[in-house]
Amino acid sequence: MFNSEIRKKMNRYVYLLSDPATDEIFYVGKGKGNRVFSHLNDNSKNDKTKKIQEILARGDKPKIEFLVHGVEDEITIKKIEAAIIDLIGKNKLTNIVAGYESSDFGRMDLDQIKGKYSSKKAEIIEKVLLIKLSDTFRYNMPPMELYDYTRGIWVVGKRRENVNYVFAVYDGVIQETYKVSEWFKAGTTYSSRKDAESWKATKDQRWEFVGNISEKMRKKYKHKSVEHYWKPGNRNPVRYVNAREIWEYEVELIAPTSIINNEFYPKGDFIAYTDDGYIIPMHTSGQNFKNIRSSGNNHLFGAWIKGKLEKNNALKKLRPFNEDVINNYGRKDLKFYLIDKNKYYISFW
Repeated sequence: MFNSEIRKKMNRYVYLLSDPATDEIFYVGKGKGNRVFSHLNDNSKNDKTKKIQEILARGDKPKIEFLVHGVEDEITIKKIEAAIIDLIGKNKLTNIVAGYESSDFGRMDLDQIKGKYSSKKAEIIEKVLLIKLSDTFRYNMPPMELYDYTRGIWVVGKRRENVNYVFAVYDGVIQETYKVSEWFKAGTTYSSRKDAESWKATKDQRWEFVGNISEKMRKKYKHKSVEHYWKPGNRNPVRYVNAREIWEYEVELIAPTSIINNEFYPKGDFIAYTDDGYIIPMHTSGQNFKNIRSSGNNHLFGAWIKGKLEKNNALKKLRPFNEDVINNYGRKDLKFYLIDKNKYYISFW
């Protein structure tokens, strides 16, 4: 144990615990005062204490070394600890966590640094599922670990079957690209993940894929930004890109109360005659008939509206439909004219 004089002069420090028989480092820690000695009396159940008990059982003690000491700033000592963990590799240590802000400021290669601070926008044309990783991601994590945390376990619907590739995303940047071979129910394929308990309650809704790294997609998209594919405030970690071509034309309008109350407003089934010669079976439904869409084949109405936008270069195929598109088109009003019972002339120009 340190006396008061040593404790004062040591201040904050980073230390290593290693096996004296092999000199293999098994733990990196930070502390102040006599923190470094507390591990010898730690009764918790984890890999670190298990290793210490093995060493004590053969009559030895863990070898203690100090990498840096005399540091006054707590943030600095945290970053030093995290850097050492990154350098050795968390997979070689018994540390439970990677270290302070390691996922954001830890060990990175040159391309990862460029991607984080100066990434180009990815314009994806393939059928892709983007998956945002959060606290499960580290820049220096082993490839197999990154694969396992990317491929599952996600709440995804049938649209997953339309996807050819899955991209691992962190901090808005593509970190890896995978070619999907097949989707399986969550937990039915081997995985190195250790967080199964957190998703057992929703296991029936979750899926995982089996695949391999796509070198073709790597060369095209890795370290490019995809942040623009998520709307601000959208916290859903999964995002489909180009995965529903026939559905992309689905459009459903929500009529405001002022329009619904008009005596000529359609209620139920009606026929729409468009300003460019199309005839579309239509339907209003929902509360007060506020939902307007085509009946039967639900994408017909959307195909007509988006088709006009595409012809006028206001909307590019399979790109987001937002307010900028309408502004570029130059008209925001869709007009309905009653011409006969349950028959309307509609104009969007």
